[in-house]
Amino acid sequence: MLAGTFHTARLLDPSESTSLAAVAVVVAASRLLQGFRDFLPDVLSVLRLNDAPPGLFALFAAIPRDVRTPPPLPRGAIPAPDLAAAWVLWQVHHRPRADDVLRSTVLAGDVSPHLGALLGALLGARDGLASWPPQWREGAGEDVALRLVLAARLGS
Repeated sequence: MLAGTFHTARLLDPSESTSLAAVAVVVAASRLLQGFRDFLPDVLSVLRLNDAPPGLFALFAAIPRDVRTPPPLPRGAIPAPDLAAAWVLWQVHHRPRADDVLRSTVLAGDVSPHLGALLGALLGARDGLASWPPQWREGAGEDVALRLVLAARLGS
């Protein structure tokens, strides 16, 4: 799975950092789906074993140390994959309430749909859909993104 993630990401973007950031996200998702909330040791181990560039490794190694200071929110249509992955993993690691994370992200504005999808997927892997407010889950087959934006803006 990890090799497939690395090589697929590498086909789409030749940067090694992008590919390793994708691998970090897959490792985190795997551990979260297995019920382990502390996924960072495994992420760091995979990065170390694959000789991640020092700057990339430092970006992810800072996540458990920086409890009160998240990385800056990556903004724009196409955020840098390594920065987006580090930001999402920080949120999933340090913020216990999925609805608070999603609401504050929506209210921040200028956030890529890709970043939102990644954040929602990892929060879902961590907490499951049942942890989301019922009004967000109603009509899940409909336009969930629109419901989330409206709920965040209305404070519900």
